Amino acid sequence: MNYKTLRTLLTCLLTLFICQAHALNPTEADKRRCFMDDPEGRTITFLYCMDEGYWTGTVNTAYVRGSFNNWKDAEITKLSFDEESNCWYCTVSYDYVNVPGNSGQPEYKFVINGSYKSAPSWLTDGYVFMTSDQNMIVVFSTDDFEQIKANSAIAGYIRPLADFNLDDPVDQAAISNFRCVPGTKQLFRSYHPYKSSRGDNKGVDTEYWRLYYVDKLATDHGIVSDICLSDNDENTLTTYTTNGQTYMETIPEYYQKIIDNQHVLYVNANNKVPSYSYVYTKPTSKYFGDWVKQIVEFIIDDNTPAPFQIHCRLGTDRTGVFCAVLAALCGAQWDAITADYQATNNMQIREFRDWHLLAYTFRQLLNVYDVSTVENLKEALSNYFITNGYLTQEQIDKMNEKLNSKVYKNITVKAYSPDGVPTIWWWGGGDKCPSASKTYEWAMRPEMNPLEGYDGWYYWTFADVDNSKGISYILTSPGTGSKSEDLHTYNDECRDQYYNITADPSTTGISLASANSTTLADIYSLNGQLIRRSIDYSSVSQQLPGGIYVVKVGNRCTKVAIAR
Repeated sequence: MNYKTLRTLLTCLLTLFICQAHALNPTEADKRRCFMDDPEGRTITFLYCMDEGYWTGTVNTAYVRGSFNNWKDAEITKLSFDEESNCWYCTVSYDYVNVPGNSGQPEYKFVINGSYKSAPSWLTDGYVFMTSDQNMIVVFSTDDFEQIKANSAIAGYIRPLADFNLDDPVDQAAISNFRCVPGTKQLFRSYHPYKSSRGDNKGVDTEYWRLYYVDKLATDHGIVSDICLSDNDENTLTTYTTNGQTYMETIPEYYQKIIDNQHVLYVNANNKVPSYSYVYTKPTSKYFGDWVKQIVEFIIDDNTPAPFQIHCRLGTDRTGVFCAVLAALCGAQWDAITADYQATNNMQIREFRDWHLLAYTFRQLLNVYDVSTVENLKEALSNYFITNGYLTQEQIDKMNEKLNSKVYKNITVKAYSPDGVPTIWWWGGGDKCPSASKTYEWAMRPEMNPLEGYDGWYYWTFADVDNSKGISYILTSPGTGSKSEDLHTYNDECRDQYYNITADPSTTGISLASANSTTLADIYSLNGQLIRRSIDYSSVSQQLPGGIYVVKVGNRCTKVAIAR
């Protein structure tokens, strides 16, 4: 008999003993939160009370299903009737019930006569968690109840597009769930690059921009390899609706290059794709160990270049857990790992996750109750995967080296200045990107170089810019002496005399007349604001109001005037 089986048996026997040894005697407060907490005996007694003002109806069978029993009927959570208190009840130990759901607390619902019962209106405030499932929760006497209620308020809120400032890199990262994994410089996590999961049908009006900024930020950071924790959806492209407008799922240009170069890993060790249940409740299984092995081997393969992107569909559960494991193996501290895990909540699409759920995975891997007490998390987790034959120390070291290497590139800024030669100031930070490259100092303010063959155009090339940080700069007009706002880029870009993003004068123009119905274009205003994405190029003039636009197809741009 193994340890888990023995522990389960002892827990059941202890629970049966407790049930027989104690009278029920629930208080009104107990009834209104639907459970009794006994810290001294370390038990939770679930209550389905039939007094006036509480639950109603005939009960033939009664169970509690929750995060602690995989939402299935179990003999240990079958309710019995107590005539004295007029309550159906069952008592379980802390060890049994303390398995968190998305809220970070044990979650449950009563199942009466085979049907789930929704949380009642009379339930004490704070004891139902306001995600889409609206499960009831167990709150222990030692828990921070005010924080739990605050989390529930966040969980129940869908953040509308109007609440995002998409000129702010912080909100660009929030809406796309895109960010660097702690402990690394070359691993970035995100929402899925092209599959929609939250549109109008889910009450979410941000989906179009979510996919747009995954594309933009991945392109900005030079992503060239991808780790996909969900199915291969290259051939399942379909439409989705945002704000009443229908869009076609489109594989971004950067991701198509990754596919073409065969730099995508579809994680499916032992012909099984990672799932929610496995990453949280079965991390000690061979499946999970082999998934980690498959990911690490892909990362350290000399034929697989950095930087890497990793994602599932939402970038929440599978992505959250595997990123936490990789971060820990790369030396990230537990507080940084949990903060990164909870940053996914900034999307606010009613898919809240509390770090205690992640901690449950690590509790099982490391056989500890409180992960924060582990003195050397990297060493402890490395020992687990090495001892169980999934990884070697050499593989872990090589992954650390590759994910923390720096990639440098040149970035060229072009500017149109009809009044003369502009100057360019640059530096390593600024409000929009405080971690940008520190290579350049404010003291260097050179005149830009004339762009040969293009009157009024000038350029400057920044050499050896850290790809993960980009460059920040300011342009100054020679005529008026006016300065641009703080500008930031990860790639080549062009600015007009008003410092707005504009078309590159050295690219080949494209003709509307020569376009066909299969050509897709992105449409920008003259100040660089994206107006429409991936529309049929041949119908641009029919789909837009009169004005001047920048039309981009692939890497080619041109200005287009549309008369009405």
